[in-house]
Amino acid sequence: MADTWRIMRINLVYASAYQKPEKLTIDSIKDVAPTWGSWKTWRSYATDNVVCHDLGHARELLQRSIQSTCNLYLPEKHYAKLSRPDRVNFYSGDFMDDAQDIEDIVAMHLVRDSSDLVLLMGFDLSNHAPVADPLLGRRIKHRLGLIRSCVSNSESVQWVLIDHNKDLDRAFQGLPNLTCDSFQNMLQLLV
Repeated sequence: MADTWRIMRINLVYASAYQKPEKLTIDSIKDVAPTWGSWKTWRSYATDNVVCHDLGHARELLQRSIQSTCNLYLPEKHYAKLSRPDRVNFYSGDFMDDAQDIEDIVAMHLVRDSSDLVLLMGFDLSNHAPVADPLLGRRIKHRLGLIRSCVSNSESVQWVLIDHNKDLDRAFQGLPNLTCDSFQNMLQLLV
């Protein structure tokens, strides 16, 4: 009897603040997996799947017909306010507190149910020094908590922090489905 092999489902999520190393090309990244990220990454990295959680930015993107070059995802409440635009996807749910770079967390949630392996590019999950602004400090802490929750609540998904050269924050240590690796090593393993 022949074994049935399941194809590994891989997705790659860019953090909003991701800065691609010069040696890495967009094509080499796109050869690995479909890319996901904030509207902030779309222009620089030709992101395949773009999340925009802000109504004002969503209006601007739709005026540019962004949905003709990528898959655009908006919150359901904005989708309705924007007259249900064609070729635009929506997601439900909202966030009770403000968090920094919310599109990163939404992208992680959108890919987790259709992934065996998620590569996280540009995510900083290291211990953050306290910041003087208490609101900013709370937003950073909330972001890290939402990321940890997404990873820990998706045990069947392997999350890989790519080129994360710092020690992980204590909250992320010991998560069995979170590892760190280099992009070059992942490229060799996946090709």
